[in-house]
Amino acid sequence: MNLEAVEQTCLSYLKQTERPLVPLDNLLTHLHRNPECADVGKGELLAFLRRHELFEVVEPVGLAADPEGEKAMAEAGLPVGPQVVLCTRVPSSREFAQMMHDQMMALIEALSRAVDEAQAEGQIEQVQKAGKLLDRAKMLRDRMAAHLKP
Repeated sequence: MNLEAVEQTCLSYLKQTERPLVPLDNLLTHLHRNPECADVGKGELLAFLRRHELFEVVEPVGLAADPEGEKAMAEAGLPVGPQVVLCTRVPSSREFAQMMHDQMMALIEALSRAVDEAQAEGQIEQVQKAGKLLDRAKMLRDRMAAHLKP
């Protein structure tokens, strides 16, 4: 693994992304496009980024740390694994809370649709599972709302 190539490729990519937080899997996919970084494994990259002073690794919390929640978030197209941000682009606590709130709202919408679809199809077990996740997501949303108040 060419550490200098990995560092430069990560820096370049993370500087130009629209959103400061980038899922680790997206960064790894980008790295694999560079022949000098094609052999980098996920574990190696994660270890490298955690030790590096220019990068911050954000681990999943809340529903994303729960297997059922992780599945629901993935189905909703939301990031579930570790995410990476350049230290120079770390959002303020208010910006981070807003990003988390936006993701939680997207998850709540997806879970609400899942409950409705399961009810329409008479899938009681799926209604109960999605309903529990929906309740947890709403509880987390309400707890996060305190961080968004001016």
